[in-house]
Amino acid sequence: MDIELQFLPQAWGSIDPLILLLLIGVIAFLVALILIRGMTAIGRALFNRPKLIAYTTDNGSVQVSQSAITDLINSVCRKNPQLSHLKSKIRTHQKKLKIEIRLHIASGSHLKSIEAYLQKDLREALHDSLGIGHVGSIDIIATGIKVAKSPNESSSVSTQTAND
Repeated sequence: MDIELQFLPQAWGSIDPLILLLLIGVIAFLVALILIRGMTAIGRALFNRPKLIAYTTDNGSVQVSQSAITDLINSVCRKNPQLSHLKSKIRTHQKKLKIEIRLHIASGSHLKSIEAYLQKDLREALHDSLGIGHVGSIDIIATGIKVAKSPNESSSVSTQTAND
């Protein structure tokens, strides 16, 4: 063991500094390649949204992207002037579409009637427009109340929100 401890400093001292720098550079390059490959795999997994198969025919399958579903959700929700600040999340679970919609409702509106309207209209629009018939839950989450402006406020001020 004493021989190994005595030999190690002599071995490092006899290596040319250029070769040592080259060895460190090659190791750093390999580590960087491994990190870059891992980061691209993570990036693909996060940003490459899977497409939902709406239906299948004898000629092939029809797929719908999540952004198309989001656009349809927004168009249905924007028909109701009592809704604002829409945010939706789309997931698939056991081959069923699950939707979560976060929104603000107008002061004095009835959440139960808004929920029934959205549930019915969204299911119909998903089926009629995109051919998606396997819709699971549509969760409506009221995240705030849109307070109507009073008549003595200036017209340049838009509606304010009061979060719970």
